[in-house]
Amino acid sequence: MEMPGRRIGVEFKRADAPRATRLMHLAITEMALDVLWVVYPRTRSYTLDDRLTVCSLHESLATQ
Repeated sequence: MEMPGRRIGVEFKRADAPRATRLMHLAITEMALDVLWVVYPRTRSYTLDDRLTVCSLHESLATQ
């Protein structure tokens, strides 16, 4: 997804606590992403590193 001046990747996971994987970092590099958002079906969002954020599906839908 492209937003003005930013390339954002979005990945959906069913896991209770998604972790950073080699493939996530590869996607950030190969697709020249500024950030990768990993959306999962829980209520807590957290940052894994400077370009990788786990986002709560609940919080993501509430901002719409």
